[in-house]
Amino acid sequence: MADNPGLGTDLKLDSSGNFIIDGTGDLTLIEDEACLLQGVQHRLITPLGNLFYDALFGLDIFAYLHGDDSELTRFEFCELVREQLRLEPRIRQGSESCDVVDWTDSEIGLKISFTHIEATTPSNLILNANLTDMSVVVKGVENG
Repeated sequence: MADNPGLGTDLKLDSSGNFIIDGTGDLTLIEDEACLLQGVQHRLITPLGNLFYDALFGLDIFAYLHGDDSELTRFEFCELVREQLRLEPRIRQGSESCDVVDWTDSEIGLKISFTHIEATTPSNLILNANLTDMSVVVKGVENG
C-alpha cells in the first residue's frame, strides 16, 4: 500500500524508458515520491507536443540548445520548465524553481526544485541536455 496515495503508482521504467520486470516475470511498480519523480522526469524529457492526448505535456529543449546564452533566454527557458512543473497536480503551486548551471553551444544544465503536495522539503533534480548526442537526462539529487 502506498504511503502517499496522492502521489500515485505507475510502472517503473529504466533509464531508457523500458519496463522493469522482477524475478517472477511481473512488471515492477513504483509508488509515492519515486512515482512523482519519474513522472516529472518524463514530463521534462518528452518533446512538447509528442504526447498525443496532451498537447501541453513536454518541453522543447532542443530549440533552446541552439539559442544564445543570454539572461532573457535563460529566464524564458526556466519559465517553461516552471510552467511544466505547475501543470503537475502533485506539485505544490509556487514551490517550483529552476536555475541554469551550464549553458554552452552544445549543452544546457539546470537545477530544478519543487515540493510535492505531501512534503515539507523540496525535491531536487538536475537536467542535462546535450546536442552532441541528442540526449536529455534528468537525475534526482539528495534533498535538503
